[in-house]
Amino acid sequence: MNFWLRARVGLQGLTLVALVAGSMSIQEARKEEMARLNAGGDEGELAQKKEKEKLEFEERLKEAQAATEMEEGLSKRVVKGPAVRTEKREERIQASSSEPAANTTATAVKQSKSWRWWWSKSGDSDST
Repeated sequence: MNFWLRARVGLQGLTLVALVAGSMSIQEARKEEMARLNAGGDEGELAQKKEKEKLEFEERLKEAQAATEMEEGLSKRVVKGPAVRTEKREERIQASSSEPAANTTATAVKQSKSWRWWWSKSGDSDST
C-alpha cells in the first residue's frame, strides 16, 4: 500500500511539472508572436487580427444578449403562477390584519404537541 501512495505523490509532482512547463511554453510562444507582429512592421496584419477579435467579441456579446433575453422571457412565464398566489396571500393577510395581532408562531407552537414528542424521543436516545 505504501508503494501506491508514493507512486501517487510522484505522479502528482509530474503533473505539476507538466503544468508549469506548458504554461511557460505558451507564454514564450505568445511573446514570440507579439515580437514578430511588432517587429515585422506588418501593421496591417496586426490591425486585421484586432478587427477579427473585435468582430468575434461583438458576435459573442450579441449571442449572450439574445440568450439573456430568452431566459428573461422564460422566467416571466414561470413567475406568473406564484404572483397570483401572492395576491391571494396578501388578501388573506389584509383580512386577518383587521383582527387583533397575536403572536401566531408562539400560539401554533403551544398548540402543537408533536415537538414535545420529538424532543422527548431525542432526549431518550442521548441517555441510552
